[in-house]
Amino acid sequence: MADFLLRFHRDVEHHFSECEWKPPYAQNCGKKTKKRPKPPTCQDYETLLVNEEGTIKDHLLCDYVMNRNCDELESLRSKLATCRREYVELEERYEKLSDEHSQCPYWLQRREDQAMTAMEKLEEITQVVEEAEKGQSESQT
Repeated sequence: MADFLLRFHRDVEHHFSECEWKPPYAQNCGKKTKKRPKPPTCQDYETLLVNEEGTIKDHLLCDYVMNRNCDELESLRSKLATCRREYVELEERYEKLSDEHSQCPYWLQRREDQAMTAMEKLEEITQVVEEAEKGQSESQT
């Protein structure tokens, strides 16, 4: 048992000597403690951002616009899904009516007009979603 403990202790010490993390009892062994650097202040961040790529306000505005665009994109996607469902329903109803009322041109024309309107709406929303996705991917790069 003693041999196992000695080997285990030696392996643990060897492991900790190779990795960056040290257990709490081994962190200050024989070393003077260094003071931790102070966290940067808001003014330091502003200085960094002004020297780099704009102010914090610019970054906050950019985040706001990106979040708003994401929300609009989600809204458009839900509208697109709704339009697709409506289109499928109308298409099924049209097929059913065309089977049942093949001799009735009024109903055929009416359902066809509804299906065409739904398809046009679907195409418009699909185009808007594609443009929004392209705009979002371009703004992220």
